[in-house]
Amino acid sequence: MNTPDLQDIPWRKNLASMWLVRVFSGMGINFMYPFLPLFVRDLGIEDPGRAALWAGAAIGVSGIPMFICGPIWGVLGDRFGRKRNALRAIFATAAALFLMGLSTKVYHLVVLRFIYGVVTGVDATSTALIASTTPREKIPFSIGALYSSSSIGHTLGPILGALVAETLGFRAAFFTAAGLLAFGGLLVALLARENFQPAPAGTPLFPHNAFRSLWKLISSRRVFPVMIVLFIVHLVPPMMFVALPLLLEQLKIRSVAGATGIAFALIGLMSALASYGSGWLANRVGMLRIIIAASIGAGLAYLPLLLLNTFPSILLTLTFIGLFQGAILTTSTTLVGMAVPTAQLGAAFGSMQSVTLSGFTTGPLIAGIVVSTLNIRFVFLAQSIGVLSLAVLVGTVVRRYYWASKPS
Repeated sequence: MNTPDLQDIPWRKNLASMWLVRVFSGMGINFMYPFLPLFVRDLGIEDPGRAALWAGAAIGVSGIPMFICGPIWGVLGDRFGRKRNALRAIFATAAALFLMGLSTKVYHLVVLRFIYGVVTGVDATSTALIASTTPREKIPFSIGALYSSSSIGHTLGPILGALVAETLGFRAAFFTAAGLLAFGGLLVALLARENFQPAPAGTPLFPHNAFRSLWKLISSRRVFPVMIVLFIVHLVPPMMFVALPLLLEQLKIRSVAGATGIAFALIGLMSALASYGSGWLANRVGMLRIIIAASIGAGLAYLPLLLLNTFPSILLTLTFIGLFQGAILTTSTTLVGMAVPTAQLGAAFGSMQSVTLSGFTTGPLIAGIVVSTLNIRFVFLAQSIGVLSLAVLVGTVVRRYYWASKPS
Protein backbone atom coordinates (compact mmCIF):
# COMPACT_ATOMS: atom_id res chain seq x y z
CA MET A 1 0.00 0.00 0.00
CA ASN A 2 1.14 3.58 -0.73
CA THR A 3 3.88 2.32 -3.03
CA PRO A 4 4.50 4.48 -6.09
CA ASP A 5 4.70 3.14 -9.61
CA LEU A 6 8.33 3.93 -10.32
CA GLN A 7 7.74 3.83 -14.07
CA ASP A 8 5.54 6.94 -13.74
CA ILE A 9 8.28 8.94 -11.99
CA PRO A 10 11.35 10.29 -13.86
CA TRP A 11 13.71 9.37 -11.03
CA ARG A 12 16.70 11.17 -12.57
CA LYS A 13 14.75 14.44 -12.81
CA ASN A 14 13.45 13.91 -9.30
CA LEU A 15 16.99 13.29 -8.04
CA ALA A 16 18.30 16.39 -9.83
CA SER A 17 15.62 18.62 -8.26
CA MET A 18 16.19 17.23 -4.76
CA TRP A 19 19.95 17.55 -5.27
CA LEU A 20 19.46 21.28 -5.71
CA VAL A 21 17.15 21.45 -2.71
CA ARG A 22 19.71 19.73 -0.49
CA VAL A 23 22.35 22.29 -1.50
CA PHE A 24 20.21 25.15 -0.16
CA SER A 25 19.02 23.29 2.92
CA GLY A 26 22.58 22.19 3.72
CA MET A 27 23.74 25.79 3.43
CA GLY A 28 21.05 27.02 5.79
CA ILE A 29 21.49 24.35 8.44
CA ASN A 30 25.28 24.81 8.54
CA PHE A 31 25.28 28.61 8.61
CA MET A 32 25.62 28.82 12.39
CA TYR A 33 28.41 26.40 13.20
CA PRO A 34 31.47 28.61 12.53
CA PHE A 35 30.23 31.20 15.02
CA LEU A 36 27.92 29.37 17.44
CA PRO A 37 30.41 29.35 20.38
CA LEU A 38 31.10 33.02 19.62
CA PHE A 39 27.36 33.79 19.57
CA VAL A 40 27.04 32.12 22.98
CA ARG A 41 29.75 34.45 24.28
CA ASP A 42 27.91 37.38 22.70
CA LEU A 43 24.87 36.35 24.77
CA GLY A 44 26.85 36.93 27.97
CA ILE A 45 28.90 33.74 28.55
CA GLU A 46 32.42 35.16 28.40
CA ASP A 47 34.53 32.32 29.86
CA PRO A 48 35.80 30.12 26.95
CA GLY A 49 35.23 26.87 28.84
CA ARG A 50 31.68 27.78 29.83
CA ALA A 51 31.00 29.05 26.30
CA ALA A 52 32.10 25.70 24.90
CA LEU A 53 29.88 23.87 27.37
CA TRP A 54 26.86 26.06 26.57
CA ALA A 55 27.49 25.76 22.81
CA GLY A 56 27.60 21.99 23.17
CA ALA A 57 24.43 22.05 25.26
CA ALA A 58 22.66 24.31 22.74
CA ILE A 59 23.29 21.74 20.01
CA GLY A 60 22.96 18.67 22.22
CA VAL A 61 19.61 19.58 23.81
CA SER A 62 17.81 18.81 20.57
CA GLY A 63 18.90 15.17 20.71
CA ILE A 64 16.04 13.94 22.93
CA PRO A 65 13.17 15.33 20.82
CA MET A 66 14.93 14.21 17.65
CA PHE A 67 15.17 10.68 19.01
CA ILE A 68 11.48 10.60 19.96
CA CYS A 69 9.99 12.46 17.01
CA GLY A 70 12.04 11.02 14.15
CA PRO A 71 10.18 7.68 13.90
CA ILE A 72 6.82 9.43 14.40
CA TRP A 73 7.47 11.79 11.49
CA GLY A 74 8.69 8.81 9.47
CA VAL A 75 5.48 6.85 10.07
CA LEU A 76 3.46 9.95 9.16
CA GLY A 77 5.51 10.26 5.97
CA ASP A 78 4.61 6.69 5.00
CA ARG A 79 0.98 7.50 5.85
CA PHE A 80 0.53 10.92 4.17
CA GLY A 81 3.41 11.14 1.70
CA ARG A 82 7.16 11.71 1.82
CA LYS A 83 6.97 14.96 -0.16
CA ARG A 84 4.60 16.49 2.38
CA ASN A 85 6.85 15.30 5.17
CA ALA A 86 9.88 16.90 3.52
CA LEU A 87 8.01 20.20 3.15
CA ARG A 88 6.99 20.12 6.81
CA ALA A 89 10.56 19.53 7.95
CA ILE A 90 12.08 22.23 5.75
CA PHE A 91 9.68 25.07 6.60
CA ALA A 92 9.57 24.18 10.31
CA THR A 93 13.37 24.16 10.46
CA ALA A 94 13.46 27.55 8.74
CA ALA A 95 11.09 28.97 11.37
CA ALA A 96 13.22 27.59 14.21
CA LEU A 97 16.40 29.13 12.76
CA PHE A 98 14.68 32.50 12.35
CA LEU A 99 13.61 32.50 15.99
CA MET A 100 17.15 31.59 17.12
CA GLY A 101 18.28 34.87 15.61
CA LEU A 102 15.96 36.67 18.03
CA SER A 103 17.57 35.11 21.13
CA THR A 104 18.71 37.56 23.80
CA LYS A 105 19.72 35.03 26.47
CA VAL A 106 21.59 31.78 26.15
CA TYR A 107 18.63 29.83 27.52
CA HIS A 108 16.50 31.25 24.69
CA LEU A 109 18.89 29.60 22.26
CA VAL A 110 18.79 26.32 24.18
CA VAL A 111 14.96 26.24 24.24
CA LEU A 112 14.76 27.01 20.53
CA ARG A 113 17.28 24.26 19.79
CA PHE A 114 14.95 21.89 21.65
CA ILE A 115 12.05 23.00 19.45
CA TYR A 116 14.31 22.58 16.43
CA GLY A 117 14.82 18.97 17.52
CA VAL A 118 11.07 18.37 17.54
CA VAL A 119 10.39 19.65 14.01
CA THR A 120 13.57 19.03 12.00
CA GLY A 121 14.59 16.15 9.76
CA VAL A 122 15.33 17.65 6.34
CA ASP A 123 17.93 15.09 5.26
CA ALA A 124 15.97 12.06 6.48
CA THR A 125 12.70 13.09 4.83
CA SER A 126 14.30 14.03 1.51
CA THR A 127 16.33 10.81 1.48
CA ALA A 128 13.18 8.76 2.11
CA LEU A 129 11.46 10.57 -0.77
CA ILE A 130 14.28 9.80 -3.20
CA ALA A 131 14.77 6.21 -2.02
CA SER A 132 11.05 5.51 -2.45
CA THR A 133 11.00 6.84 -6.04
CA THR A 134 14.28 5.35 -7.28
CA PRO A 135 14.87 1.85 -8.69
CA ARG A 136 16.52 -0.24 -5.97
CA GLU A 137 19.67 -0.90 -7.98
CA LYS A 138 20.16 2.87 -8.34
CA ILE A 139 19.75 3.67 -4.63
CA PRO A 140 23.52 3.67 -3.81
CA PHE A 141 24.17 6.16 -6.62
CA SER A 142 21.17 8.32 -5.68
CA ILE A 143 22.05 8.53 -2.00
CA GLY A 144 25.66 9.25 -2.88
CA ALA A 145 24.49 12.09 -5.12
CA LEU A 146 22.24 13.44 -2.35
CA TYR A 147 25.08 13.42 0.13
CA SER A 148 27.33 15.18 -2.35
CA SER A 149 24.76 17.98 -2.60
CA SER A 150 24.48 18.18 1.20
CA SER A 151 28.26 18.36 1.38
CA ILE A 152 28.27 21.23 -1.10
CA GLY A 153 25.75 22.97 1.13
CA HIS A 154 27.95 22.17 4.12
CA THR A 155 30.84 23.70 2.16
CA LEU A 156 29.14 26.93 1.17
CA GLY A 157 27.11 27.34 4.35
CA PRO A 158 29.99 27.92 6.79
CA ILE A 159 31.70 30.34 4.39
CA LEU A 160 28.57 32.39 3.83
CA GLY A 161 27.61 32.11 7.49
CA ALA A 162 30.99 33.41 8.58
CA LEU A 163 30.84 36.19 5.96
CA VAL A 164 27.36 37.32 7.02
CA ALA A 165 28.29 37.07 10.71
CA GLU A 166 31.42 39.16 10.15
CA THR A 167 29.69 41.85 8.08
CA LEU A 168 26.09 41.96 9.32
CA GLY A 169 26.23 40.21 12.69
CA PHE A 170 25.27 36.86 14.19
CA ARG A 171 21.53 37.51 14.12
CA ALA A 172 21.52 38.37 10.43
CA ALA A 173 23.26 35.07 9.78
CA PHE A 174 20.41 33.17 11.47
CA PHE A 175 17.82 35.08 9.42
CA THR A 176 19.72 34.39 6.20
CA ALA A 177 19.92 30.69 7.08
CA ALA A 178 16.14 30.60 7.57
CA GLY A 179 15.67 32.22 4.16
CA LEU A 180 17.81 29.59 2.47
CA LEU A 181 15.75 26.80 4.05
CA ALA A 182 12.51 28.46 2.97
CA PHE A 183 13.78 28.78 -0.59
CA GLY A 184 14.64 25.07 -0.55
CA GLY A 185 11.09 24.35 0.60
CA LEU A 186 9.71 26.25 -2.38
CA LEU A 187 11.88 24.16 -4.70
CA VAL A 188 10.49 20.95 -3.17
CA ALA A 189 6.93 22.19 -3.65
CA LEU A 190 7.54 23.11 -7.29
CA LEU A 191 9.93 20.43 -8.55
CA ALA A 192 9.76 17.21 -6.52
CA ARG A 193 7.37 14.47 -7.66
CA GLU A 194 5.85 11.54 -5.79
CA ASN A 195 3.13 9.25 -7.09
CA PHE A 196 1.84 8.66 -3.59
CA GLN A 197 -1.42 6.79 -3.07
CA PRO A 198 -3.25 8.00 0.06
CA ALA A 199 -4.67 5.49 2.51
CA PRO A 200 -8.43 4.85 2.23
CA ALA A 201 -10.75 7.16 4.15
CA GLY A 202 -11.23 6.04 7.73
CA THR A 203 -7.75 4.50 8.03
CA PRO A 204 -6.42 5.16 11.56
CA LEU A 205 -3.74 7.86 11.81
CA PHE A 206 -1.45 5.36 13.53
CA PRO A 207 -2.50 1.74 12.81
CA HIS A 208 -2.38 -0.37 15.96
CA ASN A 209 0.62 -2.31 14.68
CA ALA A 210 2.56 0.63 13.22
CA PHE A 211 5.04 1.03 16.06
CA ARG A 212 5.21 -2.72 16.64
CA SER A 213 6.27 -3.15 13.00
CA LEU A 214 8.70 -0.25 13.35
CA TRP A 215 10.31 -1.77 16.44
CA LYS A 216 10.53 -5.17 14.73
CA LEU A 217 12.26 -3.51 11.79
CA ILE A 218 14.87 -1.45 13.64
CA SER A 219 15.61 -4.12 16.26
CA SER A 220 16.26 -6.85 13.68
CA ARG A 221 19.72 -8.35 13.45
CA ARG A 222 20.03 -6.85 9.98
CA VAL A 223 19.11 -3.24 10.77
CA PHE A 224 20.04 -2.69 14.44
CA PRO A 225 23.84 -2.93 13.91
CA VAL A 226 23.50 -0.43 11.05
CA MET A 227 21.73 2.00 13.40
CA ILE A 228 24.64 1.74 15.85
CA VAL A 229 27.01 2.47 12.99
CA LEU A 230 24.96 5.52 12.02
CA PHE A 231 25.05 6.82 15.60
CA ILE A 232 28.85 6.67 15.72
CA VAL A 233 29.17 8.06 12.19
CA HIS A 234 27.17 11.15 13.17
CA LEU A 235 28.58 11.45 16.69
CA VAL A 236 32.21 12.08 15.70
CA PRO A 237 32.29 14.89 13.04
CA PRO A 238 30.19 17.54 14.88
CA MET A 239 32.54 17.41 17.85
CA MET A 240 34.63 19.68 15.62
CA PHE A 241 31.97 22.42 15.82
CA VAL A 242 32.92 23.12 19.42
CA ALA A 243 36.65 22.40 19.32
CA LEU A 244 37.85 23.99 16.08
CA PRO A 245 36.68 27.62 16.61
CA LEU A 246 38.20 27.64 20.10
CA LEU A 247 41.45 26.05 18.86
CA LEU A 248 41.82 28.69 16.13
CA GLU A 249 41.09 31.41 18.69
CA GLN A 250 43.79 29.91 20.92
CA LEU A 251 46.22 30.06 17.99
CA LYS A 252 45.57 33.83 17.65
CA ILE A 253 43.99 33.53 14.19
CA ARG A 254 43.05 37.03 13.04
CA SER A 255 39.43 36.27 12.07
CA VAL A 256 38.27 33.17 13.93
CA ALA A 257 34.81 33.04 12.34
CA GLY A 258 36.25 33.48 8.84
CA ALA A 259 39.00 30.91 9.36
CA THR A 260 36.52 28.44 10.84
CA GLY A 261 34.20 28.96 7.87
CA ILE A 262 37.05 28.20 5.47
CA ALA A 263 37.98 25.08 7.46
CA PHE A 264 34.43 23.72 7.53
CA ALA A 265 34.00 24.61 3.85
CA LEU A 266 37.09 22.57 2.99
CA ILE A 267 35.74 19.60 4.91
CA GLY A 268 32.43 19.95 3.08
CA LEU A 269 34.06 20.18 -0.35
CA MET A 270 36.16 17.08 0.22
CA SER A 271 33.15 15.29 1.66
CA ALA A 272 31.11 16.15 -1.46
CA LEU A 273 33.76 14.66 -3.73
CA ALA A 274 34.00 11.53 -1.61
CA SER A 275 30.20 11.18 -1.38
CA TYR A 276 29.79 11.12 -5.15
CA GLY A 277 32.77 8.81 -5.62
CA SER A 278 31.77 6.34 -2.91
CA GLY A 279 28.19 6.20 -4.23
CA TRP A 280 29.57 5.29 -7.66
CA LEU A 281 31.99 2.72 -6.22
CA ALA A 282 29.54 1.07 -3.80
CA ASN A 283 28.27 -1.57 -6.23
CA ARG A 284 31.78 -2.26 -7.51
CA VAL A 285 33.90 -2.41 -4.36
CA GLY A 286 31.33 -3.08 -1.64
CA MET A 287 29.86 -0.66 0.92
CA LEU A 288 31.29 -2.42 3.96
CA ARG A 289 34.82 -2.34 2.56
CA ILE A 290 34.51 1.37 1.86
CA ILE A 291 33.30 2.11 5.40
CA ILE A 292 36.09 0.08 7.02
CA ALA A 293 38.85 1.64 4.91
CA ALA A 294 37.51 5.17 5.33
CA SER A 295 37.10 4.72 9.10
CA ILE A 296 40.70 3.62 9.52
CA GLY A 297 41.85 6.53 7.35
CA ALA A 298 39.81 9.06 9.33
CA GLY A 299 41.01 7.63 12.66
CA LEU A 300 44.60 8.23 11.62
CA ALA A 301 43.85 11.64 10.08
CA TYR A 302 42.49 13.10 13.34
CA LEU A 303 45.69 12.36 15.27
CA PRO A 304 47.90 15.16 13.82
CA LEU A 305 45.45 17.72 15.22
CA LEU A 306 46.79 16.84 18.67
CA LEU A 307 50.01 18.65 17.79
CA LEU A 308 49.55 21.02 14.83
CA ASN A 309 49.80 24.74 15.56
CA THR A 310 49.56 26.45 12.15
CA PHE A 311 46.43 27.12 10.12
CA PRO A 312 47.79 25.76 6.79
CA SER A 313 48.83 22.45 8.38
CA ILE A 314 45.42 22.15 10.05
CA LEU A 315 43.71 22.74 6.69
CA LEU A 316 45.82 20.01 5.08
CA THR A 317 44.74 17.55 7.76
CA LEU A 318 41.10 18.57 7.41
CA THR A 319 41.33 17.81 3.68
CA PHE A 320 41.90 14.12 4.39
CA ILE A 321 39.34 14.11 7.19
CA GLY A 322 36.71 15.49 4.81
CA LEU A 323 37.42 12.84 2.17
CA PHE A 324 37.15 9.95 4.62
CA GLN A 325 34.14 11.51 6.33
CA GLY A 326 32.20 11.84 3.08
CA ALA A 327 32.76 8.20 2.18
CA ILE A 328 31.63 7.03 5.63
CA LEU A 329 28.47 9.15 5.69
CA THR A 330 27.31 8.14 2.22
CA THR A 331 27.88 4.40 2.45
CA SER A 332 26.46 4.05 5.96
CA THR A 333 23.23 5.78 4.90
CA THR A 334 23.04 3.62 1.77
CA LEU A 335 23.04 0.54 4.01
CA VAL A 336 19.63 1.61 5.33
CA GLY A 337 18.13 2.16 1.88
CA MET A 338 19.30 -1.27 0.72
CA ALA A 339 18.21 -3.11 3.87
CA VAL A 340 14.59 -1.93 4.17
CA PRO A 341 11.48 -2.69 2.06
CA THR A 342 10.19 0.28 0.04
CA ALA A 343 6.91 0.45 1.97
CA GLN A 344 8.84 1.07 5.22
CA LEU A 345 11.42 3.54 3.95
CA GLY A 346 9.78 6.54 5.63
CA ALA A 347 9.69 4.82 9.01
CA ALA A 348 13.23 3.51 8.54
CA PHE A 349 14.71 6.88 7.61
CA GLY A 350 12.68 8.50 10.38
CA SER A 351 14.31 6.09 12.81
CA MET A 352 17.63 6.81 11.15
CA GLN A 353 16.99 10.50 11.82
CA SER A 354 16.51 9.74 15.51
CA VAL A 355 19.75 7.82 15.65
CA THR A 356 21.88 10.09 13.48
CA LEU A 357 20.67 13.38 14.92
CA SER A 358 21.06 12.00 18.42
CA GLY A 359 24.68 11.32 17.53
CA PHE A 360 24.93 14.74 15.86
CA THR A 361 23.77 16.52 18.99
CA THR A 362 25.54 14.29 21.50
CA GLY A 363 28.92 14.85 19.82
CA PRO A 364 29.12 18.61 20.51
CA LEU A 365 27.89 18.03 24.07
CA ILE A 366 30.71 15.52 24.67
CA ALA A 367 33.17 17.92 23.07
CA GLY A 368 32.00 20.72 25.34
CA ILE A 369 32.52 18.53 28.40
CA VAL A 370 35.98 17.47 27.20
CA VAL A 371 37.03 21.07 26.56
CA SER A 372 35.73 22.34 29.88
CA THR A 373 37.28 19.50 31.93
CA LEU A 374 40.42 18.53 30.00
CA ASN A 375 41.73 20.31 26.91
CA ILE A 376 40.65 21.24 23.39
CA ARG A 377 43.14 18.79 21.87
CA PHE A 378 41.58 15.80 23.64
CA VAL A 379 38.49 16.27 21.46
CA PHE A 380 40.49 15.18 18.41
CA LEU A 381 41.76 12.12 20.26
CA ALA A 382 38.16 11.20 21.10
CA GLN A 383 37.23 11.58 17.42
CA SER A 384 40.05 9.28 16.38
CA ILE A 385 39.02 6.60 18.86
CA GLY A 386 35.39 6.90 17.73
CA VAL A 387 35.98 6.24 14.03
CA LEU A 388 38.53 3.48 14.68
CA SER A 389 35.93 1.71 16.83
CA LEU A 390 33.55 2.10 13.89
CA ALA A 391 35.93 0.13 11.66
CA VAL A 392 35.99 -2.68 14.21
CA LEU A 393 32.19 -2.72 14.52
CA VAL A 394 31.60 -2.83 10.77
CA GLY A 395 34.29 -5.44 10.24
CA THR A 396 32.79 -7.78 12.83
CA VAL A 397 29.11 -7.39 13.81
CA VAL A 398 27.76 -5.63 10.71
CA ARG A 399 29.64 -7.85 8.28
CA ARG A 400 28.22 -10.89 10.04
CA TYR A 401 24.54 -9.93 10.04
CA TYR A 402 23.92 -7.32 7.36
CA TRP A 403 23.77 -9.59 4.34
CA ALA A 404 22.06 -12.46 6.19
CA SER A 405 18.73 -11.72 4.51
CA LYS A 406 17.31 -9.55 1.74
CA PRO A 407 14.54 -6.99 2.22
CA SER A 408 11.17 -7.99 0.86
